[in-house]
Amino acid sequence: MPITKSAKKRMLQNEKRRLRNASFKSKLRTHQRKLLRAIAEERKEDSQNLLRALASLYDKGVKKGIYKANTAARHKSRLAKKVNNLLGSGASAPQEGQAASQAG
Repeated sequence: MPITKSAKKRMLQNEKRRLRNASFKSKLRTHQRKLLRAIAEERKEDSQNLLRALASLYDKGVKKGIYKANTAARHKSRLAKKVNNLLGSGASAPQEGQAASQAG
């Protein structure tokens, strides 16, 4: 148990933040499950909308300090790749014209 007044206040703040962060992470995981389900069921329109919403949530999580920036970017990238594969635009390799222009 905290002894000083400031330690007691800090404990209360930490508990409040912990609950807020847990709620946020739960909300984010729920959206992620919805997106993965939409991808599995090949609902293209829903997948795009859910990805947009989920990317926004990850960005808000970074802003609040719940996630590190690289972690959020990694998760967003992997989910975007799945959605792009579903949409049939899995063009991760550069086109021939682009490769030639970059080489010179």
